[in-house]
Amino acid sequence: MTLLSDFDMKWRFFSTKTFVFCSAFFLMLMTNSGLAQSLLDGGEIHSLRVKSDGTVLSGGGNLHGALGSGTPNGRTKPAAVPNLKDIVAVCAGGDLSLALKSDGTVWAWGNNTFGQLGDDTKQDRTAPVPVKNLTGVKAIATNWYHCLALKRDGTVWAWGNNTFGQLGDGTRQDKMQPVPVQNLTDVVAIACGHRHSLAVKKDGTVWAWGKNVDGQLGDGTTEDKSVPTQVENLNGVLQVAAGWSHSLAVKSDGTIWSWGANLTQVLGDGTQEDRAAPVQVKNLTDAVAVAAGKWHSLALKKDGIVWTWGNNGTGQLGLANAEDKNEPQQVPNLDNVSAISAGNWHCLALKKDGTVWAWGNNGAGQLGDGTTAMRNAPVQSAE
Repeated sequence: MTLLSDFDMKWRFFSTKTFVFCSAFFLMLMTNSGLAQSLLDGGEIHSLRVKSDGTVLSGGGNLHGALGSGTPNGRTKPAAVPNLKDIVAVCAGGDLSLALKSDGTVWAWGNNTFGQLGDDTKQDRTAPVPVKNLTGVKAIATNWYHCLALKRDGTVWAWGNNTFGQLGDGTRQDKMQPVPVQNLTDVVAIACGHRHSLAVKKDGTVWAWGKNVDGQLGDGTTEDKSVPTQVENLNGVLQVAAGWSHSLAVKSDGTIWSWGANLTQVLGDGTQEDRAAPVQVKNLTDAVAVAAGKWHSLALKKDGIVWTWGNNGTGQLGLANAEDKNEPQQVPNLDNVSAISAGNWHCLALKKDGTVWAWGNNGAGQLGDGTTAMRNAPVQSAE
């Protein structure tokens, strides 16, 4: 795939054998197995990016210390997170941040109300701290109040809030340190929704657990699950993403499938009907990546073009208007994209030339363009 091979050469700092998925999945360096690294991500009102030298840039709002700057101040242009190096992936939750180091350890900072920083406390951190008793990690995921880590042995570990069983350990008790997800092995990809979790096994099946009131687990029911359950009638999956209460999957044939809440038309099937089992996103093929915002969705096609659908109240679809869309629409004037990410109300795209473009809500400066003006079309972020 030329789009990815060219970019892989530009980012040779990163091992092509490592892959990582975040809360809102986006594609970076494609490996032979079709998996990827996450080098940028958006949270509620902040954004993160890994530079080619292994340092991390953060920008936007700084609630609970989500920028990792050691200060309470936000910023409208990205700046380096101090004392953080050798990073190969990042994830941005609501008001928390995760970073994966090349040595397989995970570092966290920001909101820790439910122990989601994994440091065995509930104390917010304004600078990175190591997640306790966690090594050998190759993938990380977070969204709001819980986190996941995929280890090299194919097991998944979880920590943080567990009200709906989203940690997958068979309980509803919060955990301040990582615990193993039950009955789940051979995993190759993970994703966190607001209160639910997803995993892809190497056989291409998808497994889900946690909150299910809107059918976001895709098992044909609306019953919460505290251990993984298989998503119905879905196989051949390479990648997944999870939003507030919906889920997305990219299959090896380039089609995208969605399930869960659909009031905001986030499933892209042309309706507003909730789905407790996967349906195909309309008129979209040749996809290589998906990302899930709170109530909107993105897809990246192999030609480097980005498509969006769902809620558009803050311009997060990038269509130069504020109209919701129930089917995918091409983002105008944006091409040669190698990676996409969705914050709750904003989006990020990394182009092959290394520039970052952003659009949507910008009230805290999370788009990184030096302003707090909302943008309904892509603008370039500052370095």
